Amino acid sequence: MVVATIIIASSFTTLVKTSSVSESEYVIPKEIKEKIKYETVGMGIVQIAEYCVILTSDMLEFSKINSDNKANCVGYSKVCVALCKYAYKINNINVKVKHVRGYVDLFNLNLCKILSYIVPNNYKNFVKDHDFVEIITAEDSIYVDPSLYDLFGDMLLQVCPTTSL
Repeated sequence: MVVATIIIASSFTTLVKTSSVSESEYVIPKEIKEKIKYETVGMGIVQIAEYCVILTSDMLEFSKINSDNKANCVGYSKVCVALCKYAYKINNINVKVKHVRGYVDLFNLNLCKILSYIVPNNYKNFVKDHDFVEIITAEDSIYVDPSLYDLFGDMLLQVCPTTSL
């Protein structure tokens, strides 16, 4: 299987999928649908993925508790999946978009596991794993992470070279 990873910050960081998350639909507001319809015309798979990550970041604010436009990696992934599915559909691009769970890898170290050793007990459940988005094309799986993008702001998305697993 070939995997292309879109990541944040460093070419040494990758997202590692361990499981899929059962889908729960996020209802996209009408004004956001219109914005996507207008702004994604002519975009390709990667450009739409980047667009939806940035739009998700604009819509939400990171928090450890979900409430009124506040979200954690689960909420970011849920919203981004819906935005991506809609954008690909209206642009007639045939891909599958999934909410997935895994961890952030840095130099072959599972950052979720490392964080679970150093955070206070009441945060251990919050860092035990990490949710992100998988976009499955005919050739690749592309991983995007709207919550890390939002946390690290201007460290724009980087597309890493495709690697074989």
